[in-house]
Amino acid sequence: MAGAEGSGDEAGSDPVIGRVGVPTRHARPVMRGAMLLLVAGLIGALVVATHQAAPASPASPAARRPVALNADVATGTAAYVPPIKHVFVINIENEDEDNTWGDASAAPYLATTLREQGVLLNNYYGTAHNSEPNYIAQISGQGPNLDMQLDCQVYKNHDENILGPTTTDPGGQLIGSGGCIFPKGIPTIASQLDAAGLSWRGYMDGMAAPCEHPVVGTVDDTQKATATSEYATRHDPFMYFHDIIDDQAYCDRHVVPLTDLSSDLASVATTPNLSYITPDLCDDGHDSPCADGEPGGLASVDAFMRAWVPKILASPAYQQDGMLVITSDESDGPQSDSSACCGEGSSPNAVLPGIVGPGGGRIGALVLSRFTAPNTWSTTPYNHYALLASLEEIFGLPKLGYASVPNLDRFGLDVYNSGWDGSGGGITDGPAPTASSAATAAASPAASPAASPAASQAASPTVAARAWLLRHSHRARVLVRVAVPDVAVAGAVLVTYHGRQVGRAILHHGAATITTGRLPAGVRRLVVEYLGSPTVSSGRTVVRMR
Repeated sequence: MAGAEGSGDEAGSDPVIGRVGVPTRHARPVMRGAMLLLVAGLIGALVVATHQAAPASPASPAARRPVALNADVATGTAAYVPPIKHVFVINIENEDEDNTWGDASAAPYLATTLREQGVLLNNYYGTAHNSEPNYIAQISGQGPNLDMQLDCQVYKNHDENILGPTTTDPGGQLIGSGGCIFPKGIPTIASQLDAAGLSWRGYMDGMAAPCEHPVVGTVDDTQKATATSEYATRHDPFMYFHDIIDDQAYCDRHVVPLTDLSSDLASVATTPNLSYITPDLCDDGHDSPCADGEPGGLASVDAFMRAWVPKILASPAYQQDGMLVITSDESDGPQSDSSACCGEGSSPNAVLPGIVGPGGGRIGALVLSRFTAPNTWSTTPYNHYALLASLEEIFGLPKLGYASVPNLDRFGLDVYNSGWDGSGGGITDGPAPTASSAATAAASPAASPAASPAASQAASPTVAARAWLLRHSHRARVLVRVAVPDVAVAGAVLVTYHGRQVGRAILHHGAATITTGRLPAGVRRLVVEYLGSPTVSSGRTVVRMR
């Protein structure tokens, strides 16, 4: 994964190289086995070629079993992070952003009722294809390898020594082209929370008993749902770390059936600081129809959300200081969207994390909290590594793996936009304009010079902005709102420092989020300038860095 900032515009065992010999709702039956072998061979060749270019490390015992991987040493809670103490994460399966969150979504409760209560991150991306590596990314910052991209058909150890002794790259990645279960000493947000005296639990829908997983070294029999079991190990990332599964009592306490969540939500004291929730193969939308006869797809996703999200939102912990994040693992598959954001590129174990592209496609995410403003929007690019980094910032933890990549955006005041910090809120990206709203605005007297004599005189805008420094990248995030009563404001916004342009964006619904270029040390103020339009005059403001 490259460290440079970038942007881009998956499915579980799913479409192209998913479960061997098992059809899914996205499967292509024609020459499926041949395609599996071809893609696996291509990925394997690319991985081997990548490693052959890297020098081997000395085969010392210490090198073969690292205690921990690289982590960003900066800890503590940033000023733009609100006092959140309880986080809930729910993942659905294999859905593009438009499918889940668009006007025609088959999940109206999720896409409308819940969406109106929080901030939608419409440029949120998966980090790989197929499913399993996306879940791993969310809790460890580790990138994919070949077996992970194949959804870990065999539940086997990470092949850490296939190309020589275990080493890590500057991004904190464990080197090894195969296998799925990470050796002891590989940190996750679970181990970080333990060390910080905080609590966590994984709640797995359909799990028959705590810490359920196949026997190490055997074929994963949860790859295909049955009428009586729809739990999928590959969607439970905690089962891929020996630090968790090798301690049976510890694992039994922490990775439990979803049914345990109801009682845990009863009080603040019994609710973990991090609740990681995975629906089963039907309720997450992966299968359609489902093995138990339910419809599956987004219809079953919506039913799951209706059943569980109100319980979370009504819980004492959420109401006191909680945040809920709902996203997908990946897009509808490599052939659907393998784009990426945030500088993601080749990693040591996968030249193309998205099999045919750099990432897992644009999937979107919804964030609900009393620290977010309802029915708002952020266009800042985020991905699963950014989610991990954001959770680590909330809990004051070091950044692991690719969560520590320079210039990776973490959730800021574009997400925590309720005005909790005393700024009054309201400076967000706002709801994205639709074709109908744009047409209405264009036809209104306020927006059309021909419709009103008063419109021939350009209106004066109010330009408001907030900005804060991204510590590790020497860049700034700037949120801008340009407002004129009864006018749909459009046009461009510039950010300058001492007369030099350091950022630019096009307004969407009168708002924009801008990440500047690299700034000199000691910058405290920036100038934000709206360039004007035929109906609105230009305007500017000076913003002080937070």
